[in-house]
Amino acid sequence: MKIALIAPEILPVPPISGGAVEIYIDAIAKRLARMHQVTIFSIADSSLAKSETQNGVHYVRLKSNRKETDQLQYLNRIVAHLHHTGETFDILELFNRPEFVLPLREAGIKSPLLLSMHSNFPAHRFSSEQIDTIIKEVAFIPTVSSFVGTTIACEHPEALDKIRPIHSGVDLDVFLPQWSDCGQQMRSKVRTSLSIDNNDPVILFAGRLHPSKGLHVLLRAMPQVLSSNPRLRFLIAGGKWYGSNEADRYVRIVKSLAARWHENIRFLKWVSYPAIARFFLAADIFMSASQFEEPLGRVHCEAMACGLPIIASNKGGIGEIVNSGTTGLLVDDYENPTAFANAVNRLLADPDSMKAMGVRAYQIAMERLSFDAVAERISNLFQEATTNKEEEWKLNITGGLR
Repeated sequence: MKIALIAPEILPVPPISGGAVEIYIDAIAKRLARMHQVTIFSIADSSLAKSETQNGVHYVRLKSNRKETDQLQYLNRIVAHLHHTGETFDILELFNRPEFVLPLREAGIKSPLLLSMHSNFPAHRFSSEQIDTIIKEVAFIPTVSSFVGTTIACEHPEALDKIRPIHSGVDLDVFLPQWSDCGQQMRSKVRTSLSIDNNDPVILFAGRLHPSKGLHVLLRAMPQVLSSNPRLRFLIAGGKWYGSNEADRYVRIVKSLAARWHENIRFLKWVSYPAIARFFLAADIFMSASQFEEPLGRVHCEAMACGLPIIASNKGGIGEIVNSGTTGLLVDDYENPTAFANAVNRLLADPDSMKAMGVRAYQIAMERLSFDAVAERISNLFQEATTNKEEEWKLNITGGLR
């Protein structure tokens, strides 16, 4: 089967600048390429060839201003490329861009379309008639979580039968359990490089430094945590944007919040993928504090693969992979620093329970979240879309895949 994966117009693939969707696309493509002919369309980058084949995947990269306003110009370049080469595909998967569906049809692209949504529909950009037509034109709508699928289905009931929740995945060859031989070696090496004693507890935050990610809440929790655990180290990996270490107002705010505890709190700046894996291995707990309806959170999958218990906001789709009390702790009062401080202190006070949570998290990652498993489900969905073979899927509107 010939498959085209069309990335958004913001970041390049492979994910040299990061990006959850771009990491997902590249990882899935490499695995799909074992069975199919796969082409990825993404934006150009000065460090990448305009066209190349790597690991069995063909990459076509086209100019984009990396702005929302450049969406259709980027799509027009893809359409022009297809018309120029005469290349056709058995199926096209579009990522987070319902805006692309109708222009592709108007351009004469008749192949089945999958609209993969890693966030909710941007309904404000469409009329209800346009949304109805978009839904009719796509074969399926894979969603990164049941939460995203349920949100779309509640707002657009006509989409219900086409929604197929498929959780994001993690590369188990990159994100290793910290108790493995390689994991232990990397853990020791990274801690030594950061002057962290092997017995000091370490918490990791990895994500964009943006108010929606809630780092300010975690930093305001630190006084209470450090009063009980003065040797704790808090590592913060991320920048204001993918691949950027420039400071904006929010970055300056969170750094000012951390300044008093500079011996305990360390900003690692933006860390490229997959180099970020080594910092997961150096940690004992992964913590996030999303202040919005997080669709799922790829970093949670990565933390689980490394055997880390997770403390996270009970928001959006996070609870679909983080089981509170089993693989970590979910915080309902996610705007309250004390709620996060209490969760950290609870885990650190019970090392045996904390270790057991990390082991269970790893087991779930192995069982459910490998990119190999995700690619198999996507491949089956492609087959269903091109043969009309129906699989057993059901989206429970109350929030889960059964």
